[in-house]
Amino acid sequence: MPRLLGKHGMWPTWRDVHFTYIMLAWCAAGVRAGVRSEAFCVFACLAGGCLASFGAAPLFDRSANARMARRLRVSLALYYGGHVALHVLPAVAGLALVDRGRVGARHGAAAALLHGGWGLLASGGTMNLDEVYVPMQPRHWRCMWLLAIGAELAWPALCQITGVLGAAPAADG
Repeated sequence: MPRLLGKHGMWPTWRDVHFTYIMLAWCAAGVRAGVRSEAFCVFACLAGGCLASFGAAPLFDRSANARMARRLRVSLALYYGGHVALHVLPAVAGLALVDRGRVGARHGAAAALLHGGWGLLASGGTMNLDEVYVPMQPRHWRCMWLLAIGAELAWPALCQITGVLGAAPAADG
């Protein structure tokens, strides 16, 4: 009989929820509220942080993606396709659609607090996500957290820079 509840016990825990799902839920809320909404601005920053940390994993541990594909029981090609769909495209969409005049430091801070708060809950306070994803060196997790939080905090500035470089502002949602 398939397990319908959490893999870490009878009830689902934060370890059962990959952060990408939370980021995509923020995307849905932001799209529903409109691309000028606070929720969409936070989503844009979350997407940047997810892309930065997830995309950097193989720089710290070359086998991380292959091990994650095995853990998920998918081919490496399907895994990379999922990475593009779940991390790259949301970050590009968030950057392209967010109202660059509206997104600010408060949205980056909210994204960093949300992501970091989930990390604390999912890791039991260690910020080591071996049980959520795949085992890696603790120093690698620290570097990936620095990238994620740094990207979330810096994403509003990136949005401003892309606006200065001529990217059209997003339409009203």
